[in-house]
Amino acid sequence: MIQRTIQLICKSWLMLLLVAASAMGCAPTPDDNGGVEPNPNNGYVAPEVPETPVASNLFRVDYFSALDGKPFFEMRDVGVASQFVSSQAAPRSIAYMFDRADFVIGASQPIVKIAYDNKANPFFIPTAHSTAAPSIKGTAVVSRYASSKIDGTAQEWLCMSGIRFSIGLSKATPIVLYTATFEKVEEVELAVERFGVTLQSDGVLIASVASSEKTAVEEWLKYNFEGYRVAFAGSEGTPYDVMVLCPAMMVCRSIEPNKTINLPYWKVTMEKFF
Repeated sequence: MIQRTIQLICKSWLMLLLVAASAMGCAPTPDDNGGVEPNPNNGYVAPEVPETPVASNLFRVDYFSALDGKPFFEMRDVGVASQFVSSQAAPRSIAYMFDRADFVIGASQPIVKIAYDNKANPFFIPTAHSTAAPSIKGTAVVSRYASSKIDGTAQEWLCMSGIRFSIGLSKATPIVLYTATFEKVEEVELAVERFGVTLQSDGVLIASVASSEKTAVEEWLKYNFEGYRVAFAGSEGTPYDVMVLCPAMMVCRSIEPNKTINLPYWKVTMEKFF
């Protein structure tokens, strides 16, 4: 009887020790996460990029905008813009984007003149739903590259499109150049929902975003998207900022403010990693 009791006590203690050891083995130590996934609330952080860029993998886009939400050519000379494109020294930008170069029904279009003067291709991307007004808000794009496809959407809160090019870097590189005007963070959410896969692979978004929403946009992306990089630039006191969103396999090296005569623009320099 005593021997039987001792055996039961030994078995009970052995089971307790096994349970305790198992629990200790599952719990992470202060210096080791024990295989536990990082807390997703920390948000997404893109991988580090090489400090020195590879010149043959750089490409540039000139984004003309006063960031004031007003029609760009209302008080500006289209001839100056055309001459700028004609006289730009190498390396030339792959595209020239004119924010708020609105399409006015029945009027001559500045983008057509710029493209004609430079033997280039004109594109118009609406950035707001058309209304009964004689003009349609949008971004005009001039490029010496021909486009194989234009991808776009017009949803309740979002009007956004992209132009697909194949550009010559150290390798032939397909990109989709998107643009939009974001008035609130919900529009960015829709953009990611609609174009997120492309923005993680070969899509580059150069957009105007309401300055009051910039922080909210940055935070939403950090906690709801991954495989991307984002950069902002702006002028103090303007209602909009420039936003550049690209895949993690690219990086925006710089967004430089410039001006030619009275045409403000931002030179966006990107790099593609191979």
